[in-house]
Amino acid sequence: MFFLDIDLRSSVIYLVPFKQDKSAPYLISVAHRHVADNLLRKLNAGLIPIPPDSKYYLLKEEVLLNKLRLINYEYIVR
Repeated sequence: MFFLDIDLRSSVIYLVPFKQDKSAPYLISVAHRHVADNLLRKLNAGLIPIPPDSKYYLLKEEVLLNKLRLINYEYIVR
């Protein structure tokens, strides 16, 4: 299960899993709200695999939030 979060400073939309894997925590960034809503629906239904599937995601950067390092994947819109 994923939830949607919006960074108010940069207006970037993130999809974040409720449960993070301790070895490789990640989040997915999306540029547009309608794309984020569609991706959220597909991820929660199990129709699209989670990262790091290179068919759907690009490795963008590592993000440091507080003391937690997260891998930021960007969703490839097709």
